Amino acid sequence: MSSTTDSSEVSETANRRRKIMCICISATVVSLILALLVLGIIFLGPKQPKTTVNSVSLNHIDFSVDVFHFRVHFNMSLDINITVQNPNRVGLNFSDSVAHLLYRDLFIGEVPVPGGHIPANGQQNWDLNLVLMADRLLSDPQFYLDAISGTTRFHTQMRIPGRVRILFDIKMLAYADCDVDIHLISKKLFRYSCSYRPGL
Repeated sequence: MSSTTDSSEVSETANRRRKIMCICISATVVSLILALLVLGIIFLGPKQPKTTVNSVSLNHIDFSVDVFHFRVHFNMSLDINITVQNPNRVGLNFSDSVAHLLYRDLFIGEVPVPGGHIPANGQQNWDLNLVLMADRLLSDPQFYLDAISGTTRFHTQMRIPGRVRILFDIKMLAYADCDVDIHLISKKLFRYSCSYRPGL
């Protein structure tokens, strides 16, 4: 009887030890995973892509006003050089997107921006040609008033979505907006100014 009791106590003690060991191993594994996660966030934490519009220039412009018939003839295209820098220690994958040309709130032109990959601490450069869709613009009566005043403001809008993988996928967005003032009578780009707002 005594022998049976001792054997049962030994077995229970062994089971407790195994449970304690399993708990300790599980806790250690969880702690290591958490530590790696924290270190990954600290040392490989996602950094915003940096967007720079290097230049905006007139590629082509054809403008004339028929005052007697209240009519405007206008064609234009803009060349835009843009750079996106990836400051992360891992590569940035970006999707296909579209750059837009606007007059006030009216979309009057677009050009595709092809997707791809920017390596760690690397950069990607695009040369974009935004061509005016004249039929959309000339149907706006406000444009005639702007046209005869001389200087007209256009707006370019670029959104380049991407993602980096640091333990898991993190979405990012490279962003650039530019106001472009064009003196239609002299057919010259008067000035442009851009704003940038990177975002997760």
